[in-house]
Amino acid sequence: MLYDIIITNLIASAINKETITYSQLAQRINIQNSKMLIPTCGSQLGKTLGPVLDEINDFCKSHNQPALSVLVVRASGADEGMPGRGFWQWVEANQHFFIAEDRTSRKQQAEHFQEIAFDYWAQKETK
Repeated sequence: MLYDIIITNLIASAINKETITYSQLAQRINIQNSKMLIPTCGSQLGKTLGPVLDEINDFCKSHNQPALSVLVVRASGADEGMPGRGFWQWVEANQHFFIAEDRTSRKQQAEHFQEIAFDYWAQKETK
């Protein structure tokens, strides 16, 4: 159930060429399924969403689709607008892609991955 809600929201975000914060995603989940309320902030939010986002990325990879969790970003702090640590760990483990150490380059990498997801889902939408 949680998987389905998240993947539906991420595909909608991709089609609309939008990122979504972890808190916004949690709020959408809670609105769409009031029986399964999840935290909307804090470390428990990441612990709840992280494994599901990894599962979604694994599905995407097995179907030659771009990783959707790149669209889920931090709302504040030094890494505002960037995917969380779990995304980068998944990329390194599954895509064999070198992740830049400095924030500026990593931000550019994230934007590149996001554009790939946006373009892929925009094309799927028009077919």
